[in-house]
Amino acid sequence: ARLNGRTGLIDGAGKTRVPFEYEAILKPVVSKETRAKQQKSSKPVFFTWFLAQKDGVWGLIDSTGKTMEPFRWEEADFI
Repeated sequence: ARLNGRTGLIDGAGKTRVPFEYEAILKPVVSKETRAKQQKSSKPVFFTWFLAQKDGVWGLIDSTGKTMEPFRWEEADFI
């Protein structure tokens, strides 16, 4: 979601899950731990990491906004 030119994440009830402090948040990435859980479980496992841009550099955040990989890349994409 976007608010005042910044991007954040909200849940289905409209509650802010990730603060609106990012320039962009891209598609989610499944962490190694989550992927391993998914392979062992019949229940759905939700995406936990997102590629996010803050102050012109990219890093990874989780679904609460916690930094999982420091913001240090000038460009980033998934391959």
